[in-house]
Amino acid sequence: MARIVNPSQQVIISTLFPRGVYSRVVSCVAQVVAGPGWTFAFTDTVAQNTWLLKVIARGFPAVPDAAKQTLFRIFTGTSKITTADDMLNWQEILPIRLGAATPATWTKFDGDGNFEWDMNQLFTGTGRRFGVRCQRGALGLDELSVSFQISEG
Repeated sequence: MARIVNPSQQVIISTLFPRGVYSRVVSCVAQVVAGPGWTFAFTDTVAQNTWLLKVIARGFPAVPDAAKQTLFRIFTGTSKITTADDMLNWQEILPIRLGAATPATWTKFDGDGNFEWDMNQLFTGTGRRFGVRCQRGALGLDELSVSFQISEG
């Protein structure tokens, strides 16, 4: 339990770390079906000034099989999208590279499907959304749930 010893301590803390005191979680779920195409999901629009505190991705395959995998990339953007390819115009939050410069994907195997990243990243400007673009690398159905802990203001 935290206790404020000095009444001005809260003002000092908010000056050093200028973000909202409270946070909330926004989430999206993509149903990933095996096939050549990519699928996507995104959150509702959040505030103009948003701290992204944490990202959590979890998979829920219909029939778990350790040999099957889901490929995914996580983005944020301000434009409205209608296809998975539109999401490539957004900013990638968690870039991963294969070799020197080739963009790669995160890989979630069915038996090991939990990812968590601490971010503390500030986004400013217009209201934005967070989303995931994913593809099933093998037969079967997977649900990829991505949650974003944010602080607005």
